[in-house]
Amino acid sequence: MLIHVYFHSDFDGICSAAVFSNVLRQSKSVGDVAFTYIPVDYDVKTHWITKRLEQPCAIVDFLYHPDATWWFDHHETTFARKDWELAYQPDLQHVWRTQYKSCPRLIVDTIPDSSVKRRLRRRFSEILKWCDVIDSANYDSASQVIKMAEPALRINATLSQDRGPDYLKFLVTCIERLSLEAVCELEEVQQRFDRARRWQDAAIAHIRSTAVVKKGVAVINLVDHPDLFHRYAAYYLWQELRFQVAIYRHGRFYKLTVSANPWLSHEGPDLGAICESYGGGGHADVAGIILKSKQRALRAGEEISSILRDECRFHHQLSFRHLGSGPKS
Repeated sequence: MLIHVYFHSDFDGICSAAVFSNVLRQSKSVGDVAFTYIPVDYDVKTHWITKRLEQPCAIVDFLYHPDATWWFDHHETTFARKDWELAYQPDLQHVWRTQYKSCPRLIVDTIPDSSVKRRLRRRFSEILKWCDVIDSANYDSASQVIKMAEPALRINATLSQDRGPDYLKFLVTCIERLSLEAVCELEEVQQRFDRARRWQDAAIAHIRSTAVVKKGVAVINLVDHPDLFHRYAAYYLWQELRFQVAIYRHGRFYKLTVSANPWLSHEGPDLGAICESYGGGGHADVAGIILKSKQRALRAGEEISSILRDECRFHHQLSFRHLGSGPKS
């Protein structure tokens, strides 16, 4: 039987496809199986509702689709249509549990045979651990992210250099049969990791030399260097930093990413609410805005950083809302 496996094109999705394949190979009810892997990302969401999936198929770590023979996901926003959500009926082959930090552990925990479950937990223990860490960004420190000492972090770093379908499918097949350390030693992975490390060094150097750091807030202008945006570099450089506001090109538009230091307690303003007033949105500790012009983006960055530094009063903040005319993030 040839099974088509649709998986999200990130580390969690890659590992989910590998674990799922291994689970099915051991299933007595399925028989001999072979797999073809199809990476997907959220840019297909608008077409997902009309797409007919290859049969039989599995979807792991991605949006629900009624065509799926197997489906495992942990994201809260997994239903592209309300009627799909209302019609969804959970069973052993269709599992949605948002309390899970990542998808591979969900897949393993769903297995009813306790002996098989224990064997898979031992076999994939490193994957289960690091998918939980990476997909929830639950790192020990910014330094851990930057140093990339652990094999899982090295493999994840290569995705910044190559998310092409051939490389993603290559990783799935390797991760299913090899340890993460052995995968790191493969030439295809080492080459991409070396590029990722050079890119990271360039990003850190640029952010160190150009960021404006004041009162615990860093404003990082990456409009002319959007390829050097690094989510954790500022927190690595300035460990006591409370917030960062990064501004960079995003296709035809300009994007602001506003975040709170994940290694400090966040008792400040709701970043999602601030960004919503500019036409964006997000969560209390990380949010974003997409604006149509460079001038508006830079001005929004100045105004938001002023709010985060407590340099303006609330009634002054309200006057900033006129900028919220761009497409929402």
